[in-house]
Amino acid sequence: MLKLFKGNQPALIVIIPLLTGLIWLRSFINPDNINITFDLYEMPFWHFINNASQNQIIIRKIAAFIILIINALWLSRINTRFILLKGRTYLMTLFYGFICSTYLPLHDLNPALLAVTLFIPSIELLLASYKEEKLSYKYFEAALLISIGSFFYSKAAAFLVIIWIALTILKTPGWREWVFTIVGFILPYLFLVTVLYVTNKNIPDYFGKIVMNFNITRGFDYLNMPVVINYAFLFLLILLASGLMIRVYQGLKIYARIYYRFIFWIFVFVLGLFFGLFNHSIELMYFFALPVSYILTFYFFSIRSRLFGEILFGIFIGLIILVVVMS
Repeated sequence: MLKLFKGNQPALIVIIPLLTGLIWLRSFINPDNINITFDLYEMPFWHFINNASQNQIIIRKIAAFIILIINALWLSRINTRFILLKGRTYLMTLFYGFICSTYLPLHDLNPALLAVTLFIPSIELLLASYKEEKLSYKYFEAALLISIGSFFYSKAAAFLVIIWIALTILKTPGWREWVFTIVGFILPYLFLVTVLYVTNKNIPDYFGKIVMNFNITRGFDYLNMPVVINYAFLFLLILLASGLMIRVYQGLKIYARIYYRFIFWIFVFVLGLFFGLFNHSIELMYFFALPVSYILTFYFFSIRSRLFGEILFGIFIGLIILVVVMS
């Protein structure tokens, strides 16, 4: 299986969505509306979409699945554009689609999925800023996308930090680029304040409710044993991949080392955000799976023992099936 998915055959563009669709099949056949509280107070864009589609359960699930597949394929596009690996592959597409599909209650249209749909192109913009000697407006654009994403999912606002990390890793920034990130992020909120003012809304009360979304949440009561086993094995794979990355890091091309360093810091930031502040927010998996998909793809693409790689990949697929069957 690993040999098949490491390739770049055009047929994989169809095969991977079909396999991911099998994970979602139970949700399509029995589309129960499982209510999950993503935010204490719904953000404006999500509030509008949620209200408009509240009684369209199956349509919401189909839309969520399509968006997930687009996001997963976008990761392969980023790999092709910036040559993160020596060859083209759709393996990160499979990893992203499968990891994000593990927790069945997320098989629905939700604000975090819509927010990460804007976060992924912002990552592409940041990677494209590497080696730009002149003033780069890509940081303004990336901050703007993240800000709009937070209009769906409030915690996406925290990913402004990722842009600042990119500035320190990918460029030697001038003060104007730091300012661009602030301006790009604030601009949509200035528009929101204007709308609230024109409609005679209580602006301090509105933003006070948004701040409540950042209350620290604790607990893992939403996890069952199959999901825990699956995530434990996923972290084992991440440790193995990190060990391999450390061993071969100095042998990578300079641009690849810089890109992977940036991806590693995305991983660290999301992990810290989840375990440090919001470990009840399982929807952060959409953001967490992004760097993990590249880390695991690098590992399975570079592993020397073909047999060992096939065994690990087979276990990964098997545990996904176990979770779907037993959840």
